[in-house]
Amino acid sequence: MGDELELNNLTQPLKDFTVPKALDQPSCIAYPATTTTFEIKSGTIHLLPQFYGKAGDDPHIHIKDFFVMCPTMHNEGISDEAIRLRLFPFSLKERAKE
Repeated sequence: MGDELELNNLTQPLKDFTVPKALDQPSCIAYPATTTTFEIKSGTIHLLPQFYGKAGDDPHIHIKDFFVMCPTMHNEGISDEAIRLRLFPFSLKERAKE
């Protein structure tokens, strides 16, 4: 059985062993502790500006647009910072998510 496992690993491309997957890495975002529940609705996610990380994309404009949109999402008992931290990963797409 151990030999089977080794043979399966040999058939995978080398890049699979060297490139970390986004899901394998823990998030670098530390969410503040809250006692209030917080639900992100899909409509809110669709309103977020999107950043793809392409050559012509300006991250400063993305952050500015993101900060303009976030005050429209206000929940009682949850700080603006906590809302921004939870929403930000949803604004990143494709290459920017890696």
